[in-house]
Amino acid sequence: MTWYSITPTGTITLGNLTPVGQNSGLVGCRWPPNGNQLAAALNLPKTTQMWGPFWLHEKNLYLPVPQGVYTHRLPLRQNTKVLDLYRMYWQEKWQLHHQTTPDIEIEQLGGKYLIKSQDFRQLWEQGFLNQVEVQPLPWQTLTLSHNRREDFQVVEEGGLYAEKTILMASKWSIVIKVIGKGEPQKYGTLGAGATPIVTVPLENLETESWEFLGAEIPDADGAVLLTSALWSNGTTKTSHPYPDQHPPLAYLAQQGEPWQTWKTVSHKLTPERKLTPGEWLTPAGAIYRWHKAPITKSGPLLDPFNRHVWGYGHLWLFKENLI
Repeated sequence: MTWYSITPTGTITLGNLTPVGQNSGLVGCRWPPNGNQLAAALNLPKTTQMWGPFWLHEKNLYLPVPQGVYTHRLPLRQNTKVLDLYRMYWQEKWQLHHQTTPDIEIEQLGGKYLIKSQDFRQLWEQGFLNQVEVQPLPWQTLTLSHNRREDFQVVEEGGLYAEKTILMASKWSIVIKVIGKGEPQKYGTLGAGATPIVTVPLENLETESWEFLGAEIPDADGAVLLTSALWSNGTTKTSHPYPDQHPPLAYLAQQGEPWQTWKTVSHKLTPERKLTPGEWLTPAGAIYRWHKAPITKSGPLLDPFNRHVWGYGHLWLFKENLI
């Protein structure tokens, strides 16, 4: 079981293979890189289990700020922000923390920032945390539309495709954990532009404090989604923002992102596989509450398509103590 940092050497280009414009949203679902992309880039053997992707900066592990986390003060436009954080909790409805100042406007921070793993854990246990530093998302993006070409000629009718370029901030890396036999290759490529990446084991870092991401909580009744998830109803083929086999009492989730997959077009006489936006990806940071959580050990939730092997749907369990 080893943690690794993954550092791109330049901008990462993610292409959208369907002929749609830059506002379709389909390119955005590919960042942060999904487990399939990382497994291919790292040449991971199928016998391994991956956690992540998470984020690394100055020896600290960062996680997405979950939904339901808010602050009294409107953040200023600066690179780092020190804020008083509070989290909502479920008791017949989603409620503000009891230390929230009445009649003061709040701002939801979920999905907009990253937080150190130790601060995340303390915030969830206490329900509030004073003067904590949160980080704006450490990357810049540019999405453009291009003309599609066939036989070196521009396709004029319906011939647009989208392309997103991502530049990560200096001193930031992607971080994953690999469980099982085998290790990732040191050098690889990521994205449509085959950007070189360097993968390094974090042997000189104190990573023991990160192991709480796999904590066992026998009486858990809630969970935080730490990595994006693809959950759907097996009968209706519709995507859900929660695991369909374990519907929660309540949840908070960011709006899903359209997800591209290769699917067989079965109604045709000659079935063929097409790239279609047939699913919706639930972004990391969602919150779930049950009477009793469906699992007792934190980690990627078992998936009928084995997507948990590549880190999808990592649930960090907790026992609600704010009620």
